[in-house]
Amino acid sequence: YAKVGVTPDTAFDRENPVQAALMRGPVLNMVSRFGRLPAARAALAKAGAAYLGIGGDRKLHPEAVDANLANQASAMAVEELGMPAVDAIVAHLKTERNAVVRGRLLGALTRATDPAVAARVRELTLTADLRVNEVPILIYSLTAQPENQAAGWAWFKQNFDALKAKTREEIGRAHV
Repeated sequence: YAKVGVTPDTAFDRENPVQAALMRGPVLNMVSRFGRLPAARAALAKAGAAYLGIGGDRKLHPEAVDANLANQASAMAVEELGMPAVDAIVAHLKTERNAVVRGRLLGALTRATDPAVAARVRELTLTADLRVNEVPILIYSLTAQPENQAAGWAWFKQNFDALKAKTREEIGRAHV
């Protein structure tokens, strides 16, 4: 981590730019997500906040983070910042049409482990802000987090009829 850093401006980048670019993502994933290194988590969360426009103009800023780290940075923003990151992502989902960007935003939401934040993300699946194909992805991936499994299963059973109605309604509109 000390060698590759978060931004592509290290000595390693100047000496081996391709190798540094290829290693940065996996190294950051290991030290931040699995190793839980505070400095790496904080740096990624800061980059994610800048990408999501938190504390600024609330617009997406792809230039704020290396494109290869945008997924990790937005996910770490959700993990470290919680509700402010989720609120920013929900706001972006209301207007974002690009499927790649939407996928990145949804992927970040699935990293929520705080019970209140995870509950907020589950409730998003019942809104019109998600495309019908995004609903099962979000529910399944969010519930894959061990911290969310019991509450996610209980929520799913409680909201099954609403989810069924939502997907039926969306599919019906698509065929009109």
